[in-house]
Amino acid sequence: MRQLKFRAWDTATKTMLITGFHFFGETTCFDLICQMVMENNPNKIECSLMRMNDVVVMQFTGLLDKNKKQIYEGDILRYVEKMCDLGDAQTLIAKVIYDQDVAAFGLGLNDERGCWNYFTDRTISHFEVIGNEFENPKLLK
Repeated sequence: MRQLKFRAWDTATKTMLITGFHFFGETTCFDLICQMVMENNPNKIECSLMRMNDVVVMQFTGLLDKNKKQIYEGDILRYVEKMCDLGDAQTLIAKVIYDQDVAAFGLGLNDERGCWNYFTDRTISHFEVIGNEFENPKLLK
C-alpha cells in the first residue's frame, strides 16, 4: 500500500512547517497546519482560512532516493542520464512534479513541460534529492 504523507511550506514566513503528516480530513489538515504556523511564526499572525492561502502542501511520492531520503513533490533531484547510442552520460537536475492528467509523479526539466520523465521505484535508485523548489530555487537555474 502506498504511504500518503505530506509536507507544508509557508510562503509568508519562508519555512517548511511540517514534514510527514497525514490527512484525516480537511479540518484536521487545517488544524495541523495552523498549529505549525503559530509555532513557527514569531509575529503570531492569526491562522485563518485566508492565511491558508500562504501554505503550499506537497505530497510524498512513496519513493526514496539513492540515500534513502523521502522524495516529495517540489523536490529537486540530480541524476545521470545515459545516452543509449553514444554511451555518453550527462548529469541533469529536475523538479518533482505531479501530473494530474495521468495521476503520476515525474521530473520536469523546466516548467514548460517541454521535457518530462515519469519515474518509478525501479528507476529511482540513481536519483538524489539535492533540495526543494522553495528552499533552493537557484538549483533549477
